[in-house]
Amino acid sequence: MSVELNCTTLNTLVSWSSAAVATGYSVQATSMNGHNSSCSEMGTSCDLNNLVCGEEYSVVVEAMHTGCPGPASAPARLVTEPCVPVNLCVHYNVSTAQVMWGAARGASSYSVQAVTDGGSTVTCSSTNTSCSLNGLQCSQMYNVTVMAQNLACNSTVTSEPYRHMTEPCPPTNVQASVACEQLTSTVSWQQSDLAVGYAAYFDNQNGHTASCVGADTDTQCVVSGMMCGTVYNVWVKALGQQYNSADSTVVSLTSAPCLPREVEVEVGCNPNGAAVVSWNATNGTANFSLTAIVSGSLQTICATQQNSCNVTGLSCGETYDLSVTASNEQCSLTASMHANITTHPCVPRNVTTYAQCEVNAGSVSWGPSDGAETYVAVATGLDGHDHECLTNSTSCTWNNLHCGEKYTVVVRAKDGNCTSLPSNSSVIHMDPCVPHNVAGTVDCDMKVVSLTWDSSNGTNLYMVTGEAGNKTIALTTNVTTAYFSDFSCGQNYSLTVTPQNQYCPGDSSVPASIHTWPCPPAGISTMQDCLSGIVMVTWQATNGSDYSTATMQTDTGISEMCMSDSSVCSIPGLTCGHNFSVSVTASNQQCNITSTQSTRLQSVPCVPTNVSAVMGCANNTAVVSWSASQGAVQYSVTAHSSHSNLKCHTFNLSCSLDNITCGNRYTVQVVAMDGQLL
Repeated sequence: MSVELNCTTLNTLVSWSSAAVATGYSVQATSMNGHNSSCSEMGTSCDLNNLVCGEEYSVVVEAMHTGCPGPASAPARLVTEPCVPVNLCVHYNVSTAQVMWGAARGASSYSVQAVTDGGSTVTCSSTNTSCSLNGLQCSQMYNVTVMAQNLACNSTVTSEPYRHMTEPCPPTNVQASVACEQLTSTVSWQQSDLAVGYAAYFDNQNGHTASCVGADTDTQCVVSGMMCGTVYNVWVKALGQQYNSADSTVVSLTSAPCLPREVEVEVGCNPNGAAVVSWNATNGTANFSLTAIVSGSLQTICATQQNSCNVTGLSCGETYDLSVTASNEQCSLTASMHANITTHPCVPRNVTTYAQCEVNAGSVSWGPSDGAETYVAVATGLDGHDHECLTNSTSCTWNNLHCGEKYTVVVRAKDGNCTSLPSNSSVIHMDPCVPHNVAGTVDCDMKVVSLTWDSSNGTNLYMVTGEAGNKTIALTTNVTTAYFSDFSCGQNYSLTVTPQNQYCPGDSSVPASIHTWPCPPAGISTMQDCLSGIVMVTWQATNGSDYSTATMQTDTGISEMCMSDSSVCSIPGLTCGHNFSVSVTASNQQCNITSTQSTRLQSVPCVPTNVSAVMGCANNTAVVSWSASQGAVQYSVTAHSSHSNLKCHTFNLSCSLDNITCGNRYTVQVVAMDGQLL
């Protein structure tokens, strides 16, 4: 006997060999759970129908003879097909479906199959009542069936199909653009099959998110309220009836750059026109460029990616209204910064100086400087002393400049914060200082007056003037000594020194008074009283003398003198018997000037000595003799008595007196004479 189950028709064919004398056969199938099925046949096979699925039957065949049962065959084992799986359910999560079902009686394993309308198939097998289908495609409608299997049947018992729709595919060709001024973004995509809507998401990864949604027919949506200077990750989900798609490919979107606020401008005072413009730190990375109107056109004056910018090369004395352009790969925005750069004032030009020598003043003027509020002019002398002048005009005057100085003048322009570089320098040459300590001396021998004074600052040349009466003598020198050799004798000169340079005449010194030497005495004459021996010397009055000295001197060194503050003096008791040279010296406080010519004077002869008289009684004569007298040329002898006087003259040292009266007493006197009559 054989039992064969047809898994397609679910009929069981029982066949056997014929039995002798059997007129028919009866087949009985009994399951362990009490299910029965039978069939009768006169031949050697019959079909068992209505067998219960998932059961194990014991099948026996009885031979029949005219209606009477014969012996039964040995039982045969029959396992029916497994029951159809029921209660299918699907738990789905992005390309994976967990399929579950109720256990099918008689099944030893299961085969799950998901098939799309296009024939794409995904399968899984399990000995349990669940199975995972992996790799399901998005945007598909799957028919999911579970096939129960056992040893009898492994491909014929299939559940009713379970209709399963997967999530829509992620949108493709996602693109995002930004409206720079409005801080909005438009996201676009390509539609996904089976999508009922779309959701676009923005995330800056720092807690700020935004989103927008679209209907099933939309291919874009708009997000507003974006933060400036922010990089967003943007993606789109397709919304399904039951499941949503996975995220689309993430695209990066940078919003419009943030425009700076809280602008600060720090202008440097250095001459290269530098300034630092800074602002609050802004979100994101951006290129900033500062622009201003320069020379009539809009120019970029600096560019940076930082929150400060060093601006150089600006013109002095200008105010630049600033605008800023913030740009990134998406946008470029320009706005006024509501700030400006005012550069340092320009260096003053056309500096011109003037000296007002007569009042010790100096002035400077210059052209106006752009950007200047005030000016400071500084005059620096060679002694290092500074004179400053602060003004809001374009000129300055100093009234206290020093004589003899050379002042170097520079002008700087100032504003509230900065001072310009100094201008080109100009020089003020002041008048030379008044010479001091003017002193004169007289060289009496050389008839030269010398004048000295202290050096005067700022002087190149001195004009030295001597005035006496209506006569003026002047000379120039570049040293502090002057010599006058053509002054007149006996004059009182007023000497002044006037300093000069090529710029200013100086004031004259305080006059120095000098008395020149006295004029030499002239017209010297003498008159001698022979009896008294008094000599009177006279001369012409001389200019410039305080007193005069008459000097009488012999060749042998005998000297006599007399002094007088007039033009006459007397010398009593002049040494007798000498030939004197008579000169007169005029004197003042500086000089003694002796007359250039002298006169001679023979003094009274000396009194004869050793006088003796020898009488010649026979002839009434007396011979008188004496020693020679210095200076005597002749002698006169007189004899005096009460009755008569006797005389004799001689050039010798003796003389004879005749006619002496007898009996008288004579007094004899010898008078020495120099050749002039008494």
